[in-house]
Amino acid sequence: MKFFLLACLLLTITFPNFAQQQPCKPPVPLPNPTEPNIFTDEQEVYLGDAVAEHIQRNYKVIEDPEITAYLKTIGERLTKNLPLNQLRFQFFLVDLPDANAFVIPGGRIYVSRKLIASAQNEGELAGVIAHELGKPSREDRSAPMQRAPGSTVP
Repeated sequence: MKFFLLACLLLTITFPNFAQQQPCKPPVPLPNPTEPNIFTDEQEVYLGDAVAEHIQRNYKVIEDPEITAYLKTIGERLTKNLPLNQLRFQFFLVDLPDANAFVIPGGRIYVSRKLIASAQNEGELAGVIAHELGKPSREDRSAPMQRAPGSTVP
């Protein structure tokens, strides 16, 4: 312990500017989408239903009411300030080999149990969930699926 404290003191004396915050530039605003999304909110929910069936067949979705309720509580606190839409955010615990989370169309958010185990605190977990919530909440959430010029969607 003494060695660690001595090393920290030595680094602080040797590199005094190392611990100071560097100026940070504000984020660049994203451009507004110029093309309309090809999916309505309702269609996106239906697409999410199909993708969820695939996930249920190919991954182990863990039925743990306590952890799922915990994820839902975090999600509800985060979604209070999101723009209104028809997406119904749902939270699922999934067994993945990595500490990760992902969102599918329609607002289903899957969080790996490894991510929950490795999060140092609720704030870290909330940060990941907020990142995933931000994807379907952006106006251009289906940007990769926007209409190509001259195309039609049946």
